[in-house]
Amino acid sequence: MAGPLRAPGPAGHPLSPQRAPLADALGGAALLLASGAALGLGLASQFFVADGAAFVTANRAPEGTRAQLLAGALLAALAFAAGPLASWLRGGLSSTRLREIGLRLSPGLPIGLAFGLLDASAWAEARLTHAVAASLVGAIAFACVRARAAATPLALERRLAARLRPGQERLAAMPPALPLLLVAVAAVAYALWFSHLTLQAHWNGHSRSYDLAIFDNLHWNLLFGEGFLRATPAGGGEPSHFGRHATLLAYALAPFYALHPSAATLLVLQSVLIGAAALPLFAFARLHLGAWPACALALAYLLYAPLHGSNLADFHFLSISPFFLFSTAWALEGRSRRGLALAVLLSLSVREDVALGVAVLGAYHVLANRRVRAGLVLAALGLGWFGVMKFVCMPLVVGGSAYADIYQGLVPAGASGFGAVLETLVVNPGFALGTLLRAEKLEYALLVLAPVAFLPLRRLRLWIFLAPGVLFTLLSTDYAPTVSIGFQYTAFWSPYVFLAVALALRADAFAAPDGAATRRAWASAAVLLTGLCSYQYGAVFQQGTAVGGFHDPYPLTTTAADLERRRLRAEVLAALPARASVAASESVAPHVSNRAVAYTLREGVLDAEYVVFGLVPEAPGEHAVVRALLQAGGYGVVAANEAYALLRRGEPETLNRRLLEQMASAAARAR
Repeated sequence: MAGPLRAPGPAGHPLSPQRAPLADALGGAALLLASGAALGLGLASQFFVADGAAFVTANRAPEGTRAQLLAGALLAALAFAAGPLASWLRGGLSSTRLREIGLRLSPGLPIGLAFGLLDASAWAEARLTHAVAASLVGAIAFACVRARAAATPLALERRLAARLRPGQERLAAMPPALPLLLVAVAAVAYALWFSHLTLQAHWNGHSRSYDLAIFDNLHWNLLFGEGFLRATPAGGGEPSHFGRHATLLAYALAPFYALHPSAATLLVLQSVLIGAAALPLFAFARLHLGAWPACALALAYLLYAPLHGSNLADFHFLSISPFFLFSTAWALEGRSRRGLALAVLLSLSVREDVALGVAVLGAYHVLANRRVRAGLVLAALGLGWFGVMKFVCMPLVVGGSAYADIYQGLVPAGASGFGAVLETLVVNPGFALGTLLRAEKLEYALLVLAPVAFLPLRRLRLWIFLAPGVLFTLLSTDYAPTVSIGFQYTAFWSPYVFLAVALALRADAFAAPDGAATRRAWASAAVLLTGLCSYQYGAVFQQGTAVGGFHDPYPLTTTAADLERRRLRAEVLAALPARASVAASESVAPHVSNRAVAYTLREGVLDAEYVVFGLVPEAPGEHAVVRALLQAGGYGVVAANEAYALLRRGEPETLNRRLLEQMASAAARAR
């Protein structure tokens, strides 16, 4: 039996079924009207919706607003469609050509819809809705760009292409180092901008003892103190941070920290290394995509909102892991044994769980049948290092499994530790799956994957790059930061997602005859979604909705109150000797942790000689500790003002009662 009649499409595109002329005309008209209406509605919303938040979340708008929006959509739809439709009705256009015009102009549909998602304040309280809507817009963009490629270009497009051709030729003739230079400039700009943001927040009192003071104290003790990775802010009973995480990379960072031993140095180092990671990512992607697409991917990485949240959440070793993992991936592709050995060594030293990233890189090469022997070595090395550190070395320090409590919902009654978690995953996968199907985890997954148009899901073997994120964030059950884009845990996604995107967009990953069009459509969707998501959630295009740590939104500006807070804190800290042992409140601790002994006040004062704190409570339990000290005696007031106070063991207690009254008054005003 003969198959359906098929009319040949343009060269390089699949054959398409023959259509009736009226169906072609109706399809073209519908595309033109929808594209125009979307553009008109999107632009009108920017001018006529005064309170986007009320409109989006409560469907409230002043009288006449909806009429203005409808008028904008209708006028734009008519402007888009009137000319081609009139020409078709007069017989000047064939039905097929009308459809092709609709296809060529159809990208106006996702662009118009995207305008409606650019009011950051409107969507601040509707992140899940925004993430879903952005994902749908990306899917529409993919479909429109892919369909557009099958239609004959418009005369205007041909003229424009002819005018742009000399410029394209000049661009192609430019030095091949130009894309690398652009990435380097962007990386420097990123480092400067995020150093500025995090330093300002730190000086304004928004950094925390957990974890900035911990890592500041760890580096200080590594250089000038004693003990193995000693970090006192977490309390005197567990002075070695190694029991929490195997952050051996501190030894490599120590020489840089020594230039200016303070928490501020760590914040700058973090921003520099996160920004610099764009360079090895570019080098890796260039091997697979070419220079300019690799440049675009590196810039998308720097705009990635989950990366920004990780950078803004004080300092963490995990946050800087992309630099070392990208370097490992590049060295593995470049077949440089020395480079690979160094990159792997540094990656393993970042944290024990980053070793699984090394294992993932190795496993991918085995699955892809590329450098199988090297892949097997890396997979075994990564898994082995993680197992030895997590289940042998670290428990020896703390006497049990550290951080197993974030998986407590996966631990059966009467059991404990990571072994019990793994047992549940193996013997009761249905229960484990149930812990994934929660609204907050769906929102998190969308915020992580939507900016890259879900490209890591495109090929089954790329799913292995999602394993660290699923294991260390989505499977957690009792710790909200692991499923927030404002914490360091996004680093279990960001390096792996971008490596997977580079591999997913390889030219040979798309089958003929429409492979080029499909690849272009995926890339277009990713560009649109990167812009939408970075604008809404990132800290580059606008700074009103970025999340960092427990700050939502993150305080990215400096106010007069911030400057006064700086002055008052410095006034009190001037009376604290540089090397004296101290217990400090949550926001003060990062400013005094560059010494041998600096405790977090909520953990107790232990043997600290001095106690410094804010008169407004900064963490649960702090003021209970301080009131007990002031009432029981043993500590007296050395310095105090309207915001901070400093106590010393053995100091006269004549001002203690007055300070207690000040604390009560300050706490009442804060409420």
